[in-house]
Amino acid sequence: MRKKRTERYYLFTDEKTKKMFFHNAVTNVVTWFPPVDSVIIDPQTLKTVTIDLNALQEAYNACKQPTHHDVGKKRERYLARKASLPIYNNPVPPKNFHDRKLTLVKLSTSSLDKNQLILQEIPIYLPTSIFQDSTPIDIRSFAAEKFNTRYRGSFFNKKEIPPDELLLFDTDSSVLPILKSTPSSLQKQCVEVFNFIINYCKQSAKAQPNVLVELLFKERSIINEAYILLFKFIRNNPVNENITKVWDLILVVCTFFPASPEIQPLVKYYLSTEALGTKANINTTAKIAYFRFCARCASREAFHVQSAQWINFIPMHVYQDTFICGAPLLELIFSQRRSAPKCTIPLFLHRFVNILLSKGIESTEGNFRATGDKAQVDALVEDINNGKETYKNAKIDDMAGLFKRWFADLPEPFIPMSMFEKLVKAQKENKIIEFINKLPRVNHDTLGYLVGFLQQIVKSADVTKMGVVQCSMLFGPNVARIITDDQTIAKDSANVGKDVLTYLIKNWDTKFIYPLPVEYIT
Repeated sequence: MRKKRTERYYLFTDEKTKKMFFHNAVTNVVTWFPPVDSVIIDPQTLKTVTIDLNALQEAYNACKQPTHHDVGKKRERYLARKASLPIYNNPVPPKNFHDRKLTLVKLSTSSLDKNQLILQEIPIYLPTSIFQDSTPIDIRSFAAEKFNTRYRGSFFNKKEIPPDELLLFDTDSSVLPILKSTPSSLQKQCVEVFNFIINYCKQSAKAQPNVLVELLFKERSIINEAYILLFKFIRNNPVNENITKVWDLILVVCTFFPASPEIQPLVKYYLSTEALGTKANINTTAKIAYFRFCARCASREAFHVQSAQWINFIPMHVYQDTFICGAPLLELIFSQRRSAPKCTIPLFLHRFVNILLSKGIESTEGNFRATGDKAQVDALVEDINNGKETYKNAKIDDMAGLFKRWFADLPEPFIPMSMFEKLVKAQKENKIIEFINKLPRVNHDTLGYLVGFLQQIVKSADVTKMGVVQCSMLFGPNVARIITDDQTIAKDSANVGKDVLTYLIKNWDTKFIYPLPVEYIT
């Protein structure tokens, strides 16, 4: 029998109460009272520490929930506990529970000191932002600010619905639209989305995911409302099977559409908390949805229209993720977590490069300047995203075009747009390599692999006519860029990407990742 792994908890101090509490970086569970038979670690030194249990008993008792026999003091003690614990939004407290579980609170690592994150515990496919996004938010205040005022009851007995209750499951479509920012003139379309979700849960033959996507592409002003409705259908829904079905739709919508900044924190909160959760039938869906939603929000663009067949297959990506062209980098790493758990770059990129080399890309004049046949490249992209490998038999020009297309379709460049200003500063201070070494691991290594490959390509510049400058012009925008309506700034950002890539091709030692070390794929 497999030996049970000893749990490891990290010791922290709550900034407000000055009380010690313990965080499990794997399960994301927090408790005031140290668990029995677990190892307690100081996050600063990473050394095991011994805890005086008696000294913690007072804090443990203070946060312990009253039993059903403590009727007289139940509410008073409940409020005291609620005030003493780190904030966690849970509008419907459980009715029946054991005392041991009452000391446990799901807490985001982001509410801890960021310098205390135990990065060794975080898989390479999880961005550190997921912990920040899982910080509990005040849904009541959010709803009061963003939601319309709605009423229930007869004409003579109308009562205002508390705003946060609009985000709880029910089948009353008269409260739509929920968001103040959704035009009331679009109520009919909102009800259409609402009814679609109900019919999808009923497994209606006509309620296929592509119908919802087409509806949102047709009227993009209800995209935010669609996100709110989807999360409404999973909060307090009594039918677990329907919750799983709604998560299918959440994944579909996250694949295509960014939300506006006003509701992004709420969407990211729900996605990240479930992604870090332990519900086996949901957390994988939530992780992929989180990757895609963040990518779409970073790009500020919807993913381009796909075939109905591909859209309807999206819920199956949880089991067979064939999304490659247009997928976020982290999703590609996540999808290969079992086949190549040590690999920090997309395996697709590695395999594609090997095919290019075997087809003689180093001896092809103007290799990457060739665009290939657009219709053929489009067909290859569609095949790849459907799990087919027809690209292996494609012409070298089409392969080169497909290679550039894969990079161009990445939702965000290797250097995240949020770090662009720091890149410009590093460039001015001639500290580009130092800056690159601070990139997230997957971005850093994938960029290193591309640079290593281009370093090999430019060695044949006499034959290919593709030197450092030419390669940098073609691939620079994939290294660094920002989204802006100002054409001057856009042009300057393109030059930054080109100049940085030129510097890296000339100066960066990429032997750590190119050629890809054998141990990464064995």
